[in-house]
Amino acid sequence: MDKNLKLYQYAKTCIGKNKAPLLKTLGCVEALSAVFREALGEELGENASTYRLYLLLEKDVRFEELSYPVLGCLVISPTGFGNGSIRGHIGIVSDSEKIMSNNSDLLLFDEHYTLKTWRERYVELGGMPMSFFKLKNEEQIETEVIKKKIDLLTKLVLLWQEVLRLLKLKQ
Repeated sequence: MDKNLKLYQYAKTCIGKNKAPLLKTLGCVEALSAVFREALGEELGENASTYRLYLLLEKDVRFEELSYPVLGCLVISPTGFGNGSIRGHIGIVSDSEKIMSNNSDLLLFDEHYTLKTWRERYVELGGMPMSFFKLKNEEQIETEVIKKKIDLLTKLVLLWQEVLRLLKLKQ
């Protein structure tokens, strides 16, 4: 099953539950990390900061950044990338243009934003980006890892050839 669909389906079962027992009103990353771990059996990699999570998502081989939302992808507007008037937030794109995330007022995971209200708050008011990150399938990840290994080996061969050339010059 597609990981984004699996994440979406599990997140729907978390609506109305407290998924951020430690950080409470600033618990969007904590809540999303818990839902991610429970749904997929793997760690997201950050439990507290939208700023650090955004930087991680940009480099994490499991994700690809999209310019548009897809069901089950992550949506993030990170603190530190806006005008400083509000804190950032992260959620999961749901159906009917809704977004599932930690609701700091109720201390529950729910669908209190739509794509429109998120954009109004975090992009227009907060000056932050509204970025979407989709989980890649295993084949995409394996292919990218193999390409990176080939690139690294090619660079090593070129470096070794240069070393040999320089040694010949010294003789």
